[in-house]
Amino acid sequence: MKILVISDLHNDVVRTDEILRYYVENKFNDLFVLGDIGYLCVKSLNRFASSITAVLGNNDEYGPTVESADFPLPIVNYAYRFNKLFVLTHGHRYDEYNYSKPFDVMLLGHSHIKKIYRDYQGHIIANPGSITYPRDDTPSFMTIDEGGIKLHDFITKKVLDKVIF
Repeated sequence: MKILVISDLHNDVVRTDEILRYYVENKFNDLFVLGDIGYLCVKSLNRFASSITAVLGNNDEYGPTVESADFPLPIVNYAYRFNKLFVLTHGHRYDEYNYSKPFDVMLLGHSHIKKIYRDYQGHIIANPGSITYPRDDTPSFMTIDEGGIKLHDFITKKVLDKVIF
């Protein structure tokens, strides 16, 4: 089982199609999309709708993104993988500071800044950054497998950081 995690695509179809080619070539099973997709990118993502677990971003709330998507776009979504409860959120309404329900891993976007760490309770908090408009100079995404979570440079695909389960 392998999961690809992306966020904050903001209608950049070229980079979205590039990461989707990576998804196919590397035989990922699931695709987690953490919001701010944009209606143009939804068209590319719809081909993988049955494999997508996604959430609504603040920019997706205005415009045709929701109506165009062939997959649900709730504010918060959940997945159980690798014996871990994942909570997915964009980060504009809920984040690691104001989410009170149980979870093992919180995946969020919104800031366009990649991060991955364990909090004082042992939860993993992870943000893949953005493949399109990073605010920390490096376009990035995440992968998850039975070993843990890895942050990758979008251009080189090299691992930048990781947390082991």
